[in-house]
Amino acid sequence: MSERVYDHITATTAFYTGSGDDVVQIFNSEGRLTGKLVLGAPHIGSKAYANLLIDGPVSDGETFTVNTTTFEFDADASSTEGNTAIDISAGTKTQASGSVVIETGAVEGDTLSIGADVYEIDVEGDGVEAGNIQVDVSAQYAAATATLTFEDFVSDRETVTINDVVFEIDTDGDVTEGNVPVWVGANTTAAAAIIALASVIRGNTACGVNAVDGDGDTLVVTAREKGTAGNSIGVSTTCLNASWGETALSTGAQSTAAQLVDAIVAASVGGTEAVTLTAGAGDNLGTLLIEATAAGASDGSLGNDVTLSATGSTMAPSGSTLTGGSDATEAEAIALVLALDIDGFEIAAAVDDDGYIKITNETIGTEANSYPVSASGENIAFATATFTGGDTAVEYTIDDRETVMFNEGVYYVSFWDEDTESIKWYKQAMTLCEAE
Repeated sequence: MSERVYDHITATTAFYTGSGDDVVQIFNSEGRLTGKLVLGAPHIGSKAYANLLIDGPVSDGETFTVNTTTFEFDADASSTEGNTAIDISAGTKTQASGSVVIETGAVEGDTLSIGADVYEIDVEGDGVEAGNIQVDVSAQYAAATATLTFEDFVSDRETVTINDVVFEIDTDGDVTEGNVPVWVGANTTAAAAIIALASVIRGNTACGVNAVDGDGDTLVVTAREKGTAGNSIGVSTTCLNASWGETALSTGAQSTAAQLVDAIVAASVGGTEAVTLTAGAGDNLGTLLIEATAAGASDGSLGNDVTLSATGSTMAPSGSTLTGGSDATEAEAIALVLALDIDGFEIAAAVDDDGYIKITNETIGTEANSYPVSASGENIAFATATFTGGDTAVEYTIDDRETVMFNEGVYYVSFWDEDTESIKWYKQAMTLCEAE
């Protein structure tokens, strides 16, 4: 320890410290130091500590570990064997929630699963798979159509194109490579050509339409899937005596995102999960909002186990489960932790670290600096991975009594405590100056 002796310390009166028989004179009546002043501070050691932060609600099953003991927040009296339970069953619960962003264009058979409930989109209005909940949107859906009108006969090599698939009229068995043959032979009347075309089109899945012989000399094609996507199926012909009257199918219709959300909400009366479905509005228009209800299986953090999934590309859940369910508020959790009795440790609200709970080892020294701490919870964390700040004290003896030390504006005076048979220290803020 380095020492530096000062000539004098400013004081206006004699200064004494201590109590009873342990009074020590530091300055005389002239304000002069009565002995040597050591620059530094007594090395009295410190206790290791760890700061635990709880900055939000806590849920059943979340844990934190102090050295070898794991504490578990427990809402249903089912904590893990070996853990010390912290009962939060009387806490203020927050219900789990989630959402599903929905776009237009859901197709027949698309599904949305919320827990055990499977909602199935029914575009055709012909029912859904057994056990699924029907979401009937058939009233909003229509298939796109187009009509090819003939006024007279057809000729060899004339073509009808649907969705880039080229159907070629064939009278002699010779067809352009890549085209789909439509055999009519010598019978080139419009009626015969329409019947042949309809049959070949129905057998071709690539063109995306079905076809029938319509009124008069017409061929009517209809998109295989209902919805506005069919309106993008292009049509054309090289037949001199036939015309589509348009370049693509039209009149395909489907539910809007908001209509589909409303249909799912209406269907939810048949659901079994303890959740409430509502239709988003304003900025959330077209979004299905889901919240667990305070009913048994999904109350509090239990709602975080309700799974979300969807098939198709038009329904996007916010996550794989509902989230945010909890069983105790931040304040409730902090109060319960502060009330814990952990053998060998002291627990108190940290003075210097806002919001932290300070867990301090009861013994001065470095040993506890190796004690591990950890937390498993959305709103629970330790500031360090182990205890920190523990330091070993210097063993002062009776020979060190009446030692005077000065450090950073504070001076310390030691005295011998007969009761504990150990050195104790007084400290006092002072103003120090060197002699000129």
